[in-house]
Amino acid sequence: MFWITRVSLILLTVAIFGFGGTIDITAPKKISILEKSSVYITSKDMTAQEVLKAGFLKPYGKKIINIGLSRKYVWVEFTLKNDSNTTLKRLIIPTWPLIEEIALYNKNNLNNPRFRGLRYLKSKNDSIYYKFPVTLKPKSSKTFLMKFHSKIVPMDIALVSDTKENFYQEERQRQFINTLLTGVVLAFALYSFMIFIYIKDKSSLYYGLYLLAVIYQQIAYLGLVKVFFPLWFIKLDLIVPIIKVNLLLITSALYTVSFLEIKKGSIHYYIYMFFITVSILEIPLFGIPPFSNFYASVATGALFITFNLYSGIYAYIKGVKQARLFIVGFAIVFVSYSLIILDALGLASIMQKYQYLLMIATAFEAMVLMLAYADRYILLQKEKESSDKKLIEEIENRNRIVEAKVAEKTKKLNDILKTKELLIKEIHHRVKNNLQIILSMIRMHNDNFNDSMLSKKLKDLENRINTIAKTYSMLLTTEKLEVVDMNLYINSLIGDIANLYDGKNRVEVKTDIEAKMALKKAVYIGLVVNEIVSNAFEHAFKNRGGKITVVLKQMYGEFILEIEDNGEGEIPQDERGLGLKLINTLVRYQLDGSCYLEGKKYNIRFKNE
Repeated sequence: MFWITRVSLILLTVAIFGFGGTIDITAPKKISILEKSSVYITSKDMTAQEVLKAGFLKPYGKKIINIGLSRKYVWVEFTLKNDSNTTLKRLIIPTWPLIEEIALYNKNNLNNPRFRGLRYLKSKNDSIYYKFPVTLKPKSSKTFLMKFHSKIVPMDIALVSDTKENFYQEERQRQFINTLLTGVVLAFALYSFMIFIYIKDKSSLYYGLYLLAVIYQQIAYLGLVKVFFPLWFIKLDLIVPIIKVNLLLITSALYTVSFLEIKKGSIHYYIYMFFITVSILEIPLFGIPPFSNFYASVATGALFITFNLYSGIYAYIKGVKQARLFIVGFAIVFVSYSLIILDALGLASIMQKYQYLLMIATAFEAMVLMLAYADRYILLQKEKESSDKKLIEEIENRNRIVEAKVAEKTKKLNDILKTKELLIKEIHHRVKNNLQIILSMIRMHNDNFNDSMLSKKLKDLENRINTIAKTYSMLLTTEKLEVVDMNLYINSLIGDIANLYDGKNRVEVKTDIEAKMALKKAVYIGLVVNEIVSNAFEHAFKNRGGKITVVLKQMYGEFILEIEDNGEGEIPQDERGLGLKLINTLVRYQLDGSCYLEGKKYNIRFKNE
């Protein structure tokens, strides 16, 4: 009874899974082989004879075998049948480009297997997937046994049968899509380097390096290496998958630290440095055969991508606005990396159907993060506008403060200046009054003297003092207290002299004066003019009319004073007289000038200082 039940279960299994059945390849289409195959997975390296003799092969019933990084051996037995009346040629295709060792046995001849895989390549492959051509005669069948094994890379395979035409048509599509995606990501990498060269932004440099690491990892993952690269590079690439994974982690960490503006000394910064250090150590420890251990890199990568996504969210919460683009871009890549990790652990087989998912995700991430540079420009522009606005407001505020202080200081200075002017006018007024007192005293004494000689000398002294007083009198009527208008001053002075001598003779005085000078010099010039003009009035004209010319000009940094008369006689050349002594003393020692007498013309020059 027990035996009958066991047979029934076996028949039921055969009915469900097709164990012991055949796979009809008559129709020219792709056919899944694993669903109607028997499979045995073992950690022991066995021969085909040992596997068949032990009877370990069991019905499988699934389309995909995923053992991840287990390094186990997979044996598959299947039978192909040709029910047509013509000879059929088909390809047996394991749909995983990274398989290191594949052997196909004809069950009728187990001693001559055909080998494929990365370890058996002798030249570049013409396709991404490996293929075994088989021929079936009309109304015949063949049973095959296949062995799969990988030591370094994970294994996630499907097994199909297809025509050569269909296979190469799909192969061209696969190569086109994979090459196109690689080109897109490469273009983004070059663009990142150009941005770095142009604006010296380190994050763009690190991102470009990261994209190159992705490209290098993916062209092997997608099988493009064995199609487009020489054999030596293919052999080298086979032993460095852990190095490639760790390069991805290192460049990604450097980019994230720079892009998210993670400050040195922060706990996040130290965590990223820890990941980088661990990745660098894993390369010599686990990245070189025969010590390769992919599990360490997978564990590090899983922790890193989780922390990387968390860092983006944390940075955005802390106010790094560009982190929102990082979150969007890396979230897609996070999903892709997560699926790759699950695939490597044998927990999922999504990557079997979507092997170029990471490249699509990376291209999308690159596109989003490239927008980050434009976004950064917009943010910087807004920050600049805000800073400019604050700066303008600060400048305006400071200007208002400065203007208020300047106005206050100006008012104080104006008040002080007005006070100073009043004081100076008061001083001039007192000087003038004192001089007037002296003049009155001289006149009073002069009235008491009968000596004509003494009276004349007192009169000359009176004229000289009056000349000085006239200067201060004029200053009281002008706004500029330290500058004298010489035209008004000399004409007024000559008018007083003419009034004094008018009873004696009729003399015409012609003036041409265009100058203004400081008070000190004006007083000296007044004394000089008084002496010369008074002397002309008194001695040059004897009971007849005459003419006196007074010219004062300012030319080429000096003053020129010329006084000439057309009276009788000559002007004495000696300096014994007080008048001439006074003139020479004032011109030479007070005005630092020169005085020349040319006939009846005085030529006086002194500097405008």
